[in-house]
Amino acid sequence: MGQGNQSIAISVGEIAVEAAFMEALLAKLLEKFKPDTPVTMTFRKAHFASGHDLKAFAEKLGIELQQGDVEQ
Repeated sequence: MGQGNQSIAISVGEIAVEAAFMEALLAKLLEKFKPDTPVTMTFRKAHFASGHDLKAFAEKLGIELQQGDVEQ
């Protein structure tokens, strides 16, 4: 979040966290920045309760899922 020396980076390893936790963390961090501050999120793994939830998440963010992207 932010740019250059005016930034905050958070890393979550192999710890399962709920979406609400990430939302609360992001909201708290945003208190330190202007509303138009760039935010970049990357992740290697995500767990969804159902394929429908994954599909809705991907559609909302404009992510095209490819064959091999999903492991059940």
